[in-house]
This record gives sequence, C-alpha cells and structure tokens, in this order.
Amino acid sequence: MIKYRPLILILGITALIATLLYFSKKNDNSKYDFTRKIHNLTSVVDTIMIGYAPIKIEKYSNGLLLHDEDNYKIHTLDYSGQTNFLFYGSSIKDIVIGFKAIQNGIFLFKPRRKVIEFIDLNSGKVLNSYKREKLFTRAAILGDTIALVKENLDELGLNDVFTTFVLGSDRNLQLPNILKKRNDGGLQSDGFFVYGSDKVFYINYFLSSIYSFTPNGQLFMKGSTLDRNAIPPKVVSEREGSYSLKETVKTNNRSGSSDNGLLYINSSVKSKKDDISNRISVIDVYDCNSLQYKHSITVPDFEKNKLYDFTVNNNKLYALYGKKILIYQL
Repeated sequence: MIKYRPLILILGITALIATLLYFSKKNDNSKYDFTRKIHNLTSVVDTIMIGYAPIKIEKYSNGLLLHDEDNYKIHTLDYSGQTNFLFYGSSIKDIVIGFKAIQNGIFLFKPRRKVIEFIDLNSGKVLNSYKREKLFTRAAILGDTIALVKENLDELGLNDVFTTFVLGSDRNLQLPNILKKRNDGGLQSDGFFVYGSDKVFYINYFLSSIYSFTPNGQLFMKGSTLDRNAIPPKVVSEREGSYSLKETVKTNNRSGSSDNGLLYINSSVKSKKDDISNRISVIDVYDCNSLQYKHSITVPDFEKNKLYDFTVNNNKLYALYGKKILIYQL
C-alpha cells in the first residue's frame, strides 16, 4: 500500500507522480477500443546535454525551465544556450509541485507551507509570498494576478474543490459541482495543470476528465480524453485522515503541454486497435477550444529511456529523457 495523510500527501506528491509513471507502463488496455490517427515523430533537429535529471520541463518566454528537485533548483535554459539557476529551498517543507514564469519572475507552489511565492528569476529573491489557510495540492496562475488552486475543504483532506482568488487579497471564489465529492484526500481527482495561450487546463491522472478554465478562473468546458475512462482507482482509508492507493493504480495521463491552439497529452493508454511498440510513447493532440481529438504523435524511446516529460513551443517538441533533451520538429 502507498499511504497518505493530508500533509504526508504533500510530502510525497512528487514520489506519487514517479510511482504513477511506473505503474502506467503496466496498463491493461484490453478494455479500451478507440481509433487513433497516428503521426510518427522521427525528425530530431537538436540534442541538449544537461548534467542532472530534472523531473519537469516547461517553456517560458525566453526558453526552458527545468525542475531539479533533488537539489531544490529551477534551471533556466534560454534559446541562445545561456543557463542559470535559482535555489528555492533547502528542506522537504519547500517541495514545489508546480511553477509559472512571467517576465523576470516565477511563481512557485509550495503546498507543504501552504504558500505561493513569487521569486525574481535572476536573483532568487522572494518578491511576494501569498499564504493560504487551506491545504492545496495543485495550483496554477491565471495571467499574473489570479490563482486557481485545487484545495481540501478541511484538515482531514476530504472533499477537494477548485478555488480562485486574487493574489494579495481575501477574495476567494469556490467553483462548486466540478469535482465529485469523495472522501479520499483528493487522490482520485489528482492531476496536473497545463497552460494555454488564453486558457488553463486541468487533466486528471487516472480518469479521462479535461477541464478548461478561462483567464478569470471560470470553468469554460469539460472534455474527455480518447479512452473515456470513468472508473477511478480504489482508495483505502487506513484511519481518519490517512489514505492509500492500491498498487494496481493506473496513470492514464502522464503530462501535457499546449502550443498554437493545440493541447498535447502524454497517454499511457493503448487501444485494442493500436499497433504501437512498447518502446514508443504516445501523445494525443486535442483542440484547445473544443477539446476535440485531432491526432496522435508517437515518440520513440531514446537510449532505452522512455519519454519522461515534454513541452511544445513553436511547433517543436522538447522531449526529456533523463539527462538529455531531444528536440523534434512537429
């Protein structure tokens, strides 16, 4: 069993992701029956060598952001080849579950401390710190003034909800009737945010749910991934405030990105109709406005490493494989 309590859940949030990625390789696809339109990705235009293994790659206005969690660093890699990094903490309490860069600053989401920090991207100086009363497990920034968080309604981690608030103010708006009420510490509805040009998307790890939010934090649309899985993983309550995911958990959606009106989702689910090797990762592509499926991209393993994470910018896919980044032309 993998056990979680509200605060322990935050401490282990990155370990959870790694565990989910591992179990996603063992997905039983016999129940899935859908048709993909495959585009094979083979054109590598460049390779970038880095001396560490980040857990996350994300684009920003000047280049790439790389999250080196082991050393509490966010590295910047601009398109001219210049690199820099900033320290964001020194203890497990400083675990970061996401970030968003704007201009010369970066927002860091630290749920263990119940805080969102805005840090100077060059000096690492904390410019602003926004404290939350409730425990949050996922967060995103809309524009540069509004935050959207997935937070628990009580200290036991029961019945999580999406909430928007204006940074630096007490104006909070809960978005009801989006997530089903489940006494599971928010595990079944766990997922990740993806930034689009004018929308933010929340994609469930386990289920097929895609939520699209407007810049002011309102729900714009709910869509579905190809597999249309509506069966959540089983969560066991060990005791009050403690939850476990069974080891048979499957991660259907692993990571995502958005570029030029398209939403890219790395899916571990294969259909009965797929003729795809286990040495290939699949990225399904959707329209950002309608959330309708467009086509799928296959990304081959590199040096026996599977695609760990990716981001897309200006029709180029930056694929993270351990300590290397391969750049594909789309």
